[in-house]
Amino acid sequence: MHATACQVCLTRCDASIGFLLLLHVQVSSVAWRPVHSSMLAVGCEGGVALWSLGRLPLAASNRSGGSGPPAAGWVTFLPFKKGCRVSSLSWSPDGRLLAGSSSDCNRMTVWDVALGVGANLRLGLQPVTCVLWSPDGNYLFAAARTGRFFMYETTTWSVRSWDTPRGSAVTAAAWAPDSSVVLLAMSNSSYLVALHLVGEAPKLIEQLLPIMLPGVSDIQPEDQPAGTTTAACIQSIAWDPTGNRLAVILGKPHPAAGTVALYSTAYSPVVECKLIGYTQPGVADGAQAHQRKSLADEDDSSDARADEWSQKSYSRLQLAFAPVAGKAGAVLSMGLGSSDGSRALQLVRNVPMYF
Repeated sequence: MHATACQVCLTRCDASIGFLLLLHVQVSSVAWRPVHSSMLAVGCEGGVALWSLGRLPLAASNRSGGSGPPAAGWVTFLPFKKGCRVSSLSWSPDGRLLAGSSSDCNRMTVWDVALGVGANLRLGLQPVTCVLWSPDGNYLFAAARTGRFFMYETTTWSVRSWDTPRGSAVTAAAWAPDSSVVLLAMSNSSYLVALHLVGEAPKLIEQLLPIMLPGVSDIQPEDQPAGTTTAACIQSIAWDPTGNRLAVILGKPHPAAGTVALYSTAYSPVVECKLIGYTQPGVADGAQAHQRKSLADEDDSSDARADEWSQKSYSRLQLAFAPVAGKAGAVLSMGLGSSDGSRALQLVRNVPMYF
């Protein structure tokens, strides 16, 4: 999740209490700490602010000498390179380490949160736009703006790198739940790439395979010459924590640009995707207006909804899956914001899926 404004609003649902963090400049990423669900990492200019909700630690309370009411939250700061925004954050599964990178410089840092110290990792001369920890914590994926992407194994911190086809770069990545494969979405491409890790950790033995998406990779745009495909139509992806559902944001020139394609997936021994249908994030025309949409079963109706929504000024879409406690399923959250990034997310729609 990203925020373009200089503030982050947190709401604690059980008590309907909101926390507004106005202390950071150029907020560009946020990430909840796993296991320790009361801590939020906020990437901003110059570093990462770690907000903890609840009472101050006893040592900190004694140092402050305060005897007033207990604070609703307290913050520590992890420094990054001066003048650079931390635009991508990813926690290790145990919540001990935090990786961050910036689209403004070529630095990537891994912090030990308990100690408050970080180690800088340099991956060439280009900015690192994406970092993503594997679910088992044995691997750390990173992608650079130039198109090169990297894989660290976190036992000895050795690294391997690969180059994308000329003119393309990794725009999104998603891990399988067993950390055996990471799916990559690339610019100027109508298919995904699966990076299979075929050796046991910490070995970096890989196999790269293209993943064709039904309804995407095989669609020919009406205004394009025969034999062309919907290149560059995949904007982003999200994979649910169980590996059973994949959501793909579609852009132009796909006929259903502006919608989210949903797939049933399997990832062993190789990734397979079967199209379920399309869902519409919703229509926003101002801060309050919205229109609820459901899964489209017919191409004509999905095209009409896509055309209507794509004409709106709110066309920046972000996806996230969350597991459903005690049930076999997941909730897909779709956040909708302005295409130019001038406003934060204005509309969030949650789609429950059970399987």
